[in-house]
Amino acid sequence: MRIDPKDPRRPSDQERDQRSFPFQHKQGDIGRARGLRQRSSTPERVLWSRLRAGRLKGFKFRRQHAIGPFIADFYCHEAALVVEVDGDIHLSQQERDDRRDKYLTGKGLRVVRFTASWLARDEAAVLGRILELCRERTAKPE
Repeated sequence: MRIDPKDPRRPSDQERDQRSFPFQHKQGDIGRARGLRQRSSTPERVLWSRLRAGRLKGFKFRRQHAIGPFIADFYCHEAALVVEVDGDIHLSQQERDDRRDKYLTGKGLRVVRFTASWLARDEAAVLGRILELCRERTAKPE
């Protein structure tokens, strides 16, 4: 059976796209995210090596992922969790970070921030907290 493209019951391409990826972003954000991946900081690279490919008990993360007008350092779709690694620059942009966190939480996401120095000092504790949040938000057993 063929579906008539003019059928009013058929969702438009825009409606279909909205359902499959509800966080709209501009086309330029993808290029910007790619650039951020290429210029990631050492703490971000270290954390990515522990999160990528489901290495954290099967939870899959995306790196430098565009969500609306913002780019998250790390994003776990299954747990609706955004993980940010904050370097010294974030001390001077607290207001911007607050706006960003408010936007992301308004989309139903949980945002957790770790300082780069904490990650360097106690990587196991950071990974443990991320795993704890993923499990809480998915009710996935150990």
